Order: sequence, then structure tokens, then C-alpha cells
Amino acid sequence: MGEEDKKNPLIPDEDEPLSEAMQKEKEKTQIPVSGKHMLPRIIIFVLLLLVGIAGITLSFLGVFSTTEGIREIEYNAASIPLEKTIKLYYEFSGNSFAVSQEANAVKTEYSSLYYASYSNYEEETVYSEPYSSIGAINASLDKTMTVNSAIYDALKDAYSRSSASYSIFAGPIEDFWNFCLKTGGTNDPLTSNAGSSYLSSFVSLLNEDKVASIDFLENGAIKVSEKSEYKAWKEEYEYKGPLLSLGYLKDAYRMDAIKKGLVEKGFTKGYLLDIDTGTVLSLGESGQITATEYALTGTKPVEAMRVKLEKGSCLVSVRHFAKSSIDLAYTINSEGKTHYRSGDINPSTGVPSDELTFLLSVTSNGAVSSVNEAIKATRGEIGPSSLQKVVYQEKGDLTSIFYSSSLSSSLTFLDGDEANFRKEEIDKTS
Repeated sequence: MGEEDKKNPLIPDEDEPLSEAMQKEKEKTQIPVSGKHMLPRIIIFVLLLLVGIAGITLSFLGVFSTTEGIREIEYNAASIPLEKTIKLYYEFSGNSFAVSQEANAVKTEYSSLYYASYSNYEEETVYSEPYSSIGAINASLDKTMTVNSAIYDALKDAYSRSSASYSIFAGPIEDFWNFCLKTGGTNDPLTSNAGSSYLSSFVSLLNEDKVASIDFLENGAIKVSEKSEYKAWKEEYEYKGPLLSLGYLKDAYRMDAIKKGLVEKGFTKGYLLDIDTGTVLSLGESGQITATEYALTGTKPVEAMRVKLEKGSCLVSVRHFAKSSIDLAYTINSEGKTHYRSGDINPSTGVPSDELTFLLSVTSNGAVSSVNEAIKATRGEIGPSSLQKVVYQEKGDLTSIFYSSSLSSSLTFLDGDEANFRKEEIDKTS
């Protein structure tokens, strides 16, 4: 094979001298590299590479993006799965990395407070350490027990509020109606002689103060003493349920305890919602919250009004009819009259309130920032001079009573429903 077959004739051999023109072209494509300053150049290159990687990572984490607004914070159910009755909604601002950090901190604190507040005021379950409960007291009646300050203070407050409309010893009544409500009326006293006998016999003991008493001792010790008449009643009816029951105050104590703990940690930009009762409690700095209240038109629940809650506000409502199919409420007819069954029990009669009444306590600027205090206002236990009392009545038997420090700006009727109501100002100072 000849030399001309061994190579591309357009590419000269390395030993072959280049023409002056080709030598200049070759020099144009060669970049002279100097060994001087090589280390600083490597360092700069590495730094630029790290900055680029960091930028990509932070961008992936969302540091340069923003996620603002209110979101629900779930408690850590993996630790202790509990019934979810109270929700926390919290307001965030800033980039998503900062939001994620704050959300984790809020969730950790909220979870701890939710566990403690749920167990403390639970009336049937006995929890293991470090948690305690009113259920532990119900399981050890006639014995002196030492409880934590939350349980001690709640029981002392509830016991002091004994009246015709409230009793801490209404556990057997609450237990009975929980069963009726969950079964849609099984053993309702209007249709069951056994149910009627059960309720009337216990209510007689309660009204005659023959059930129990509580001694509040030093250093967190208490003793619940059963009376002989109640012991005989328990044996006759084979009752195994709780005696002590906080009733409609249970979630009030829970919400107030959760709020107190969150505020102490500086978490104030949110609000708590009781999904069973519709109670709303601001943590103090959350933006405006709008809650919807329902009325009953015939047999149909309708959205009747919206209530705007300013910072530091609280709303408590009591509704004696079912808003949806999952609500524990029902109706029963007797002698041509419809009776409304709900969890709002009157211990002096042993039956739920028989009027379609719901009460609201709406306060602005922290006038009443506690659910417990708001309930006192709606239940007539206190008459704060800062609140205005107004009655709205639907055509029919629904009466709605509102307490508000700024009613005109906080209450709005919905689409045409105002025609179904009459407004009557009752008292501006009570």
C-alpha cells in the first residue's frame, strides 16, 4: 500500500513543516496555560460550584418562594390517637422554609397541649403516666386522690357552678343521652318506660342533693364521696358509667387550656375551632374570622347569618337541631308536639332543652377571650356591662339571643333571610 493510502492528504504529518499561514491559524486555537495563580483559581471555581449547588438546594426547599395564609395544624396522632374534636388554624407568612420551621414548632406544642387537655377532662378513660384524667377519679370514688392543677381547678370551678341548669354529677344523665343520640332515640323517655324510670329516679336524687359531694383538700388532693341513696340507685339500675361529668364545659376547659399554652409560647396568630359545637376562640392576633350560624326553616337547617370575629374574640353557640346527618341530634313527636333532642341537657329535668334556641357570645378586642367566660355570658351566669344583648326570632319558635360588643359590625344576615326574622333590642347593659 502506497504512502498516499496511509493518511488524509489534507492533514500534514507532525514532522512536516507548516506553512507560515497555517502556523498562524494553529496558534489561534491554542490557549496558553500558565502555572501561575493556579490554586486561587481552583478555590474560586469550587466556591462558585458550591454557591450554585446551595442556590439549587434552597430553591428546592422553597426559601425563595412564599406561602402565606391560614392552614390547619394537625396534632401528632401517631403518638396518641385521640378523637379529634378541636382544630387549630394558624396564619403564616414569609418563605416556605421559614413557614415550615414555624409550622413544626406550632405542631409540636399543639400536640403536647392537645394530649394533656384531652386526657385531663376525659371522664371514663384512665390513662397511664404522665397523663391523668377525671376518669381516674370516677374509677376511685370515696378515695382521696391527688390530681394535677388543671383537673383540680376545673373540678373546683364546675362544682361551684351547681344550679338548676348545671351539675357536675350529671354523668348518668349524660351517659344516657349519649346512647340515645347515637342510636337515634333508643330508650327515649317519651317512648320507653324503662328510659323514663331511669331518668326520673336519678333526677330526683340530683334535685334532692342525694348523689355525692366533693372535698377539695390541700396540695391538689380531692375526695368525691358517694351518698348512700346514689349507691343504692347504682345497684338497682346496674349503672357502671361515670358520675362526674363536665357536660358542656368540657370542651371549654380544653380550648382555654390549649390557648393558654400556645400563647405562653408566643403562638398567637391563629384560632381554635370546636367541630362539635362550632365554638371559635381566637389566639389573639389572628385576622378576621367569619363563622356561619344556622337556623331551622320548617325541618330544613339553613345558613341564617354570618358573624365576623375580630382579633381576641370568642364565639359560643348552642344549637338544638341537627345541621347535617352526622350531628348527634334528632326530633321526636309526642301528643302533636315536636321535641328536639341534643346534647344540651338540663339536669333538673333530665332531658334536653325543648326550645329551638341557640345562644352566641360574640366579643371583640378581648372583652371575653375565654370560652368559659363566654359560656357564663350565654348561660346567664354573668351579665357583662360591655356586651349588648339582642334577640332575633324567626317566624315560628326559633329564638336566637346574641351578646356582642359590636353587633352592628359583626352580624350579617344571608340572602333574603332577614325577612324571616324580627329584631328586638332587649338590654344594652346586661
